[in-house]
Amino acid sequence: MALTPQIYVALGVQDGRGTFNSDRPKYDVGNSKSGKIYWAAFADDQSQSKLVIGLGADMTRKLLDDSYIFATSQRGTALAAMPVAGDRSTFESDLSYKSPVLRHPLLAEAELLHSSFSEHSGRVVGGYAQLQVGLLEAGAIGDLDPFIRFDFVNGGSSVVAKEIQQTCTRVGLNYNLPYFGQLASLHLEYAANEIDGDKSFLTSERRTIEEFTVMLRTSLVRYSRY
Repeated sequence: MALTPQIYVALGVQDGRGTFNSDRPKYDVGNSKSGKIYWAAFADDQSQSKLVIGLGADMTRKLLDDSYIFATSQRGTALAAMPVAGDRSTFESDLSYKSPVLRHPLLAEAELLHSSFSEHSGRVVGGYAQLQVGLLEAGAIGDLDPFIRFDFVNGGSSVVAKEIQQTCTRVGLNYNLPYFGQLASLHLEYAANEIDGDKSFLTSERRTIEEFTVMLRTSLVRYSRY
């Protein structure tokens, strides 16, 4: 919903993800409430530069005994599981800035989230920063966008002796195939995942896991990052 040409608001009310598909389902309507506001703080059509800032919050009640999973970025391999329960409050902030550099579009993104849980004084802090540049933009050759990204997640509670820390460094590229009108792309990515913390909650014997992914994506929506 647009409040002004520069400000957008999104609101949501739902039951809470996974509550029906569980051993002890909940049927509370409005169990989860969320909202987010986006502000186009700067926009220049002539230079094609734009800065967008987002702030959001999510309140979810009555989480039954559950686990927060620390997983690898690509295959979702579990590295650690921290018990969480009670009411969850999540706050997030993010920004996105795009601007041409040497006639190539550049996109910088960052996000930070903080979640707290009413039981066990649980807390999770995480976020990422990413830089992507468009090296090629030609229909007969295709579009080539290399990127580099850094992710981190820290989690702790009264039952975790040593805070669990996970980081991941990711590099790769997206290549929109020629003649497909940005509806088909090749995605290549290398990721180095690292985990440390209370050994009682680590689910993998390996502290460093490397992953490499090659993926062909097709969509009915054009892939455009700029």
